[in-house]
Amino acid sequence: MSGSSSWDKGHHAHRWGDNAEEGRQRQMYLEDPYALYLLHAELQLERGEGKDLITLQEPRRKANTLARWPDLLSFDIAYWSDQQSQIFQLGRETCSPPIQQYTPGSKPITPDGYINELRGEWIRLFYNGRLVYGNLYSALHYIINWAQVAVETWLNRRFPFQLQRDSQLLPHNAAGHQAYHKENFYNDQLVKTYFANHYHDWLSEHLFDLTIELNQYLDQQTPATYVIEYKNAKGLPCIDFVCKNQHAMRLVRPAHFVEDMQNMICDSRYLEHKAQELAARIENEIRALGW
Repeated sequence: MSGSSSWDKGHHAHRWGDNAEEGRQRQMYLEDPYALYLLHAELQLERGEGKDLITLQEPRRKANTLARWPDLLSFDIAYWSDQQSQIFQLGRETCSPPIQQYTPGSKPITPDGYINELRGEWIRLFYNGRLVYGNLYSALHYIINWAQVAVETWLNRRFPFQLQRDSQLLPHNAAGHQAYHKENFYNDQLVKTYFANHYHDWLSEHLFDLTIELNQYLDQQTPATYVIEYKNAKGLPCIDFVCKNQHAMRLVRPAHFVEDMQNMICDSRYLEHKAQELAARIENEIRALGW
């Protein structure tokens, strides 16, 4: 895991709209991605903020506001609070009282029920003298993502080869369909689909509890950060920046991002180890169901 990112989200630098400039950049990326990288580096010198000329590229969040926040925790709590307020206003949940709103000048207290939302937010910045396409994670979401990838891989390898394939192994709601004849019961893809459906049903039921448990565990640990460098499919420099917990997020100032990340940097094999532990736990739960 430490050598590259399975999400390879370095392509985030190349999100396209409909205007002429974005169309030109898209064509440039297809013909000469390094030329576009050089263009992005020039633009970053003009648009970047803080010591590392950082910008936020994440579509889910307000553009280019990252460096104005005192720390990553304040930045994320404001986003989380805004999402909770929208849920409250839509009447999907009962929230009382309404969630407090925050601005870049504020330094909020961590609210009850808060779970961070750093899921690989897209950023650009200068790191060691060169532009990099970054993804900003918490260890919580980084570990969960890797564990899910590992379990999906395990499922694809395990099923259907270790199981007897018969009429019980049809996809959901397919047993009475005329298109399914006896020979279809032995089709590998049908069996894989059947178990994939069951796995995703199980995961949707248990993921929240797993997330809460892992989040509580990580927040009890000392602060740490992880910096995972790799290149995307076009050979452009990318980095996954990972904060271990809320304590680390509070200590990282976006305006001094690289400095603060490097002050707490630890071996990223810790993330791999925790992801393997979580994946093994999920696999054991699945085995216990008799799959």
